[in-house]
Amino acid sequence: MKKIFVFLIILTLTLSLFTACINKTTELKMGRYTLVLQENNDNPDVMLPSITLTDKQFTFIYDLLSSYMNIGTYKITDEILILTTGDKKYTYSFKIDGESLIFIEDKSDSVGLIDKRIGVQVIDGSEFKLTK
Repeated sequence: MKKIFVFLIILTLTLSLFTACINKTTELKMGRYTLVLQENNDNPDVMLPSITLTDKQFTFIYDLLSSYMNIGTYKITDEILILTTGDKKYTYSFKIDGESLIFIEDKSDSVGLIDKRIGVQVIDGSEFKLTK
């Protein structure tokens, strides 16, 4: 009887452990995530690119000269934040790392600047940190 009881306890603990691993969810805080400026940036007074997240909505601003509004919805898949504009034209991907979002260039549409003298270029690995 003791062997069966011990076996059932071990089985229950093992199944609980696997269930906890499978149901892992990534928590994403709402607010504004702002690009972390690199030390070698020539113009620290420039407006920094930012992502604002609300309940399933986003705004992504990276180029002041662009008239296009990057606004839409987002989803989280395997610790990756995927932003999709409302018209489905553009998708941007970021790895969720605590209170930071890390830009994944090869899984995103272009974030090029109209004029590189105005603004800060978002490149692969750029970090956006929660500021509000």
